[in-house]
Amino acid sequence: MEAATILAIALENAIGKSLDWKDFVGIFTLLIKIKINFIEEYNVDKVVATVMTSLAPKAKFLRDQKWIKEVASILISNGIIAVKQGDADVFSS
Repeated sequence: MEAATILAIALENAIGKSLDWKDFVGIFTLLIKIKINFIEEYNVDKVVATVMTSLAPKAKFLRDQKWIKEVASILISNGIIAVKQGDADVFSS
């Protein structure tokens, strides 16, 4: 889009027409707004992904004779988990 804008300016100058500054400024402003929105959406997607992984519930479970604190989604049926009174972070990140 930027290249098309610059090409339009060059062609108008080449044929001797004066540049319509109102249209140019309007198009250029829209292009800047589109780029800013794209960057913001990209950053929001990264933040949401980070938050979602940090909010995944975790649990303490026995694996290979060791207690491990890991994401609860990898628990298997008939597995042994540790839950004790006052251990509030067992199921939080």
